[in-house]
Amino acid sequence: MRLDLVRSITDAIAEAETIGVEIGGILVGSLPTEATPVLRVEGFTIVPRPAEDGPVYLLDPLEQERFAAIRASASQNETASVGFFRSHIRPGPLRPSLADRSLLAGQFGEAAYAVLLIQARPPRTAAFFVAESGQLPTEPSVPEFRFEESEFSALPEVDLSTVTEADAEAERLRTTRLRAPGRAKRAIAASLIVVAFAALLFWILTTTQWFRAGANQMELAVAVTGRLLTITWNHSASDIKRASGGKLTIVDGSVQRSIDLGEDELKLGKVEYDGAGTRVDVTLTVDMPGSVSVSQSAHWQSR
Repeated sequence: MRLDLVRSITDAIAEAETIGVEIGGILVGSLPTEATPVLRVEGFTIVPRPAEDGPVYLLDPLEQERFAAIRASASQNETASVGFFRSHIRPGPLRPSLADRSLLAGQFGEAAYAVLLIQARPPRTAAFFVAESGQLPTEPSVPEFRFEESEFSALPEVDLSTVTEADAEAERLRTTRLRAPGRAKRAIAASLIVVAFAALLFWILTTTQWFRAGANQMELAVAVTGRLLTITWNHSASDIKRASGGKLTIVDGSVQRSIDLGEDELKLGKVEYDGAGTRVDVTLTVDMPGSVSVSQSAHWQSR
């Protein structure tokens, strides 16, 4: 990232923080290639939203269209849209929200891209995520760091002339050697998680009544839309309106993902998921103040 961008982004975040809202937008630069495996951030463009829409950065359908148009215009003159950034004033760690992931899955598809999340309040820490083949990791790609010029100025500048094709080939060979055992370990771990989750879900279904009590409230459904799966629920349901938060659990073949939901994300009532399996099982669990949680499950099966 260009050093002068740190001050520019920080100033924009500080201005928005005075009125208690998050800002977000598009990172512009150049994407990695086999010859030069370096992602460079050369600029940014804020995608605005009305402050009266609330403090959390959530884009409605019209604002998502504007995001797409700005992203397309940014990918000109030998530059590319390389990712997304957002300030963070909500409680919880610096992690992409479900709304972030849904937006990025629709905007970037299976491309490589980066996500930069920055705490709005000083001291401003930041987390950086790099998506590979459209898959965004759950944890930061590098350790969290202070987002300020003094921290960045102490780091060495990347000289692209030193990144040769031989370096790239050596990295590809090293990655190939490490990938096979890593995949085997992940597959075993994922299988154990799925078995444990299935056993827990069976116990809940057969021994508790509160699960069934909320089953008709949220109208959870999964449907295919193009290459994406659309997960919807009734955002006007009484359980959703009273919920203090929730969790969406997605089991896609041997892979399980659990995503925490805030009140604002629950009120969206819709997310998109880039599923790859032939069957996807989804469970929505909402936390009820002063009461037990309420859950509902749905699934999608390819034909």
